[in-house]
Amino acid sequence: MMIAPATDIAKSDLLALCTIFEALVTASKKLMDLLQDEKRCIIAGDVDHLIHLSSEKEAAIEALAKLNQDRIAVLRTKHPNDPPAKLSTLISLCPDRYRGRLQRAYTSLEALSAGIQELNQMNGLLTDRILQQVSGLLGVLKHLGPSGTTYEQSGMIQSLRSSGRTFGKG
Repeated sequence: MMIAPATDIAKSDLLALCTIFEALVTASKKLMDLLQDEKRCIIAGDVDHLIHLSSEKEAAIEALAKLNQDRIAVLRTKHPNDPPAKLSTLISLCPDRYRGRLQRAYTSLEALSAGIQELNQMNGLLTDRILQQVSGLLGVLKHLGPSGTTYEQSGMIQSLRSSGRTFGKG
């Protein structure tokens, strides 16, 4: 039985779509949590945890991509060459039995997408800022070079003779 001639989507497909969209919400929440954790780690400078989060983020993104492929496959069962219908279109065409579930998923996905985009941009800005700081510090260290005043392994100050600048002892 079809829900509407315009979509040609069977009720069994609508049930599958509800399940897929609810799984997309869950996977998006997980990605958002990972991005929030990533932000905390960037600020704290926890490189080891950032590396671990990187693989978790990749797995979450792959899970989202797989769910999206599943969504497209269900929506293209009748007309494989047509673009899949948008969720907002499906909501207006489907029976009340599915409309609530799809509407909740739609609302959640919109909010989560905005949050994910914002966190991703923030994490990128934080990372860029840290890279700029590291580059600046490396520039200072290169400028100082091996000349000037430095510390020995014992902690004593050692002056290196060269034509470069030296820093005062103190």
